[in-house]
Amino acid sequence: IPARRSFLKRNSTEAQMCRSLLTSKALAFPNVRFILTVDGALRIDWPKVDSLKERVLYLFRMDGISDADVNYLSESNEDYTIEIVAGNSSVKRSDRREIRIYVNNRPVEEYSLVQAVTYGYGELLPGGSFPYAAVFINDKPELVDFNIHPAKKEVKIRNKAEIHHSITTLLKNIERKIPEI
Repeated sequence: IPARRSFLKRNSTEAQMCRSLLTSKALAFPNVRFILTVDGALRIDWPKVDSLKERVLYLFRMDGISDADVNYLSESNEDYTIEIVAGNSSVKRSDRREIRIYVNNRPVEEYSLVQAVTYGYGELLPGGSFPYAAVFINDKPELVDFNIHPAKKEVKIRNKAEIHHSITTLLKNIERKIPEI
């Protein structure tokens, strides 16, 4: 450990990175409780919930987004299922940081799927604005390869074009959906 100590950042920065990692993992597993304590103080308590929507709503509420501004969309076919929890056009950001993509419960950095989300919103958001969205894709294991990145942050998906189209199509009609309560 002492040899790696020089690579550590300030305590507050390390705590923020832990918080970010915990949040990323917690979104995919709503049936598990996650707790973060820093210097003996409770910082995050993600309670066990019944659905992905409830877990994502918990995150969105931390940014001041109300439940009425959030939509739940889903689609399934024989190869994959997609669940999307996304804010409507009244809630937006100036960066893509809150467009979260999960493939088989793993958070991944897949630009083409982030792009599918932004294409889905199309003209609903002004230029330079991005939505709050969490996309959960469960694809057949034989169609997915996580072994292209040491930290499993990237994924190769054989049916990516189909999934991209499905995400875009689901989100195109987001303003016409009535939010579930």
